[in-house]
Amino acid sequence: MPVIDGQLQEDKPQIDPDRPYRTQRDEWLREFEVRYLECLIAKHGGNITAAARSAELDRAYLYRLLWRNQMR
Repeated sequence: MPVIDGQLQEDKPQIDPDRPYRTQRDEWLREFEVRYLECLIAKHGGNITAAARSAELDRAYLYRLLWRNQMR
């Protein structure tokens, strides 16, 4: 797999100019949220309070993000 600037090229979102901007943006943001939350929760061993503090998020908001992404 090709590596560009320390990232696997396949990790970069594909751009499809035939699809609406908003649709693609929403998909990318959702993918970012899921990946970020997975890493954050893993880093803190599942401790939501510590994860929220580290991410500078309100704990209730972190729970909402997890619920919205079907991670809790």
